[in-house]
Parts: sequence; structure tokens; C-alpha cells
Amino acid sequence: RHFNKVTLDAYSSDPQLNNPGLQYATDKTLASRDYFDLTASWTMRDNLNFRAGVNNIFDKDPPLNGSSNCPTGPCNGNTWAQVYDALGRYLFIGLTADF
Repeated sequence: RHFNKVTLDAYSSDPQLNNPGLQYATDKTLASRDYFDLTASWTMRDNLNFRAGVNNIFDKDPPLNGSSNCPTGPCNGNTWAQVYDALGRYLFIGLTADF
């Protein structure tokens, strides 16, 4: 998964968004991030499927930002957890049975 570099909207050329005075200059951009995942699936029978995988194989940390970007919580105070892998490496297994 690739997330391109992001520039904070307060630094936009659009006058309705531009307001860099209220932001920290260090929070102007978030660098791009690449996460590598691996998943395998095996159909054991016509109605039984097993899957296993690893998300964020290399345990890459999310980009951090200052509190000026999200003072009221949508990014958990230091990153955008709903976008980036804040938990780090994640292993999973699953079994699906169709009846």
C-alpha cells in the first residue's frame, strides 16, 4: 500500500483553506509511506477456506505530526490512525465455512 506525500490544507494556495499562521511549519507535510502486506488463502474443501497474513511486514511507523494539525482528536494527537498503520505489524488468521 502506498500513501503519497500530503501537504496540510492550511498551506494550500486556495485562500479559503490557507492559514499557515496557526500551524507549526514542521507539520506542513507528511512524507510518503509504503506498507508491504502478505496474505495467503487455501481452499480446504468446497465450503471451507483458510487464510493467514501479515500486514505491515516491515513494521514501518506512521508519520508523526504535531498537535496543531488535530487539536480535537481525529488523529489521536500524533498521527492519522484511520489512514496509517498506527498499530504496526499485524498478523491474522481466519477460517470461513459456508453452510
